[in-house]
Amino acid sequence: MGRRPGLSIDDRNIAMGLLEGGVRVPDVARRFGCHKRTIYRLQSRFRHTGSVKDLPRSRRPRKRTPREERYLVTSSLRERLMPATKLARRQACNRIKDICIHCKKSTKCRQVSCSTSLRCKSPPSTLEFGTSV
Repeated sequence: MGRRPGLSIDDRNIAMGLLEGGVRVPDVARRFGCHKRTIYRLQSRFRHTGSVKDLPRSRRPRKRTPREERYLVTSSLRERLMPATKLARRQACNRIKDICIHCKKSTKCRQVSCSTSLRCKSPPSTLEFGTSV
């Protein structure tokens, strides 16, 4: 059994208006069909923060940057019939090209293990920015 959704922002603002107007907490809770503890917490949050909105929650960090997200979206829109796995593989190759100096457009990338580390098939052919051995 999941958790019921809480009060909407509009309901919270109305509840705070009622509380500031002198209505008792149990009456406000009864009107919105929630427990009076919910209204007490709302009142306490409003006193501390000055707002009825929820505080920001910590979330799992993103694996892709906004730039990579845009690339995936535009690539999938450009080539609608390409499978997602192929798009992801292409993005991984592009990521390696950004990181490695020795990667060229002609080299293919392969996954070495189950981890996220990827390496090029060809050994490094350049020492510094474009100078060959």
